[in-house]
Order: sequence, then C-alpha cells, then structure tokens
Amino acid sequence: MEKLAIFSLTVILLGIFLLGFTFYLAYSAFTSPEILTKFNILIPSIGATQPFSQFTVLIGYVVAFLLLWVMGSIAGKMVKYGIDIHKVFSKRRREKEEKKE
Repeated sequence: MEKLAIFSLTVILLGIFLLGFTFYLAYSAFTSPEILTKFNILIPSIGATQPFSQFTVLIGYVVAFLLLWVMGSIAGKMVKYGIDIHKVFSKRRREKEEKKE
C-alpha cells in the first residue's frame, strides 16, 4: 500500500516539474524571441518570391506553440492522474483503519 502512495507522489511531483519546465520554456520564448526562430529549421526553406513564403515563417511559431501546449497538457494530466491515485490510496487506507476499529 505504501508503494502506491510513493508512486502517486512521484507522479504528482513529476507533473509539477514538467509544468514548471513548460512555464520556463514559454517565459524564455517571450523574453528572448530569437529562440523561436530556431524552429524554422524544421520547415523546408522556399524562396522569398514563392507564394505563401510568409506563411512558412508563421508555421515555425505555430509549431513552437503547439509543442508547448502539448507539454503543458500532458503535464497537467499527469498531475491530475497522480492526485486521483493519491485519493484512492487515502480512501483505501481510511477504509482499512475503519475495519480495524
């Protein structure tokens, strides 16, 4: 039973760490926007004379935003999952203590 408590707290702390890391990445992207320009490496370059060449630059920013969003939502779900596990553990422990009385 104690393993479940340790596991739930580990999942909660890992989720909180990932949320903090995601916040740090977003904050650093706002304070120094040149970080976002590195995402343009993921996009094949086309000439400036091509139609929609401005949209390819925009795609780099969208990719960065989507990666932060995915990281934040996964971390939030991890925290929620850890809290749910901890609630189940606490409920089982209380039921076990009530049976002893």
